[in-house]
Amino acid sequence: MAKLIRLFFINLLNNWLEDLFVLLGVGFLIYTTYSINITAGNYLVGAVFLLFGFLMAKK
Repeated sequence: MAKLIRLFFINLLNNWLEDLFVLLGVGFLIYTTYSINITAGNYLVGAVFLLFGFLMAKK
C-alpha cells in the first residue's frame, strides 16, 4: 500500500506540478508586462496563445 501511495505522489509531481509551474511563470510574465505597458501585454498574451495553440495542435 505504501508503494502505491508513493507512486501516486511521484506521478502527481511529475505530471501536474510541472504544468502548474509553467502556467504560473507565464502568468507572472504576463502580469508584469501588463503593469509596464498595456499594449506590450496584449502582444505577449497573443504570443502565448499562439504558442499554446501550436503546442496543442502538435499533439
